[in-house]
Amino acid sequence: TQAQRDQTASINQAQQSVTALMSAVIQPGSGTEDFESRMGDWQNWANAKVTAFGGVGNSSALQVGPGAGGAALQVPRIVAGTTYVLTAQARVSDQVNGQATLGVDFYDASGARINTNPAPKNVIDLFFIPFTFEVTAPANSAYALVWIWKSGDTGVAILDNVAFAPVSAPLPPPASNLL
Repeated sequence: TQAQRDQTASINQAQQSVTALMSAVIQPGSGTEDFESRMGDWQNWANAKVTAFGGVGNSSALQVGPGAGGAALQVPRIVAGTTYVLTAQARVSDQVNGQATLGVDFYDASGARINTNPAPKNVIDLFFIPFTFEVTAPANSAYALVWIWKSGDTGVAILDNVAFAPVSAPLPPPASNLL
């Protein structure tokens, strides 16, 4: 049936996205970034830059601060009703005055924010910790914005190894037994 073909095509697309992420292919606007190629398509909201040797394993990473600021990556071609997973590694240098927040917002085609779900995650650790959370694109979603914001006047927030992609779904059971 057409519904089964559509579901199979959707699953194939999700599997291809996950395969691309796992092979560390960095594509502008793809939702994947390790910052080895600078900021790529990330928007500098304030006080954000790529720093060499500041990331996981002394790789390049996105640094926000000192001072308040942040950055965001617009991820196009979001499919409403699809569950996406955001993974990243982040840390701060000042747990009191330099906390940061990592989040995902969805927008419609006119650029209006639809929602923030789930709530953004606070970054308060001095050492890199992995962040992983799933979000489902609401109705009318056209694109997602993956973002980090650091408050406070002191310290820096460091973000590395960001990936945002559809969750891989298991293949559906066969509609009938053809044997």
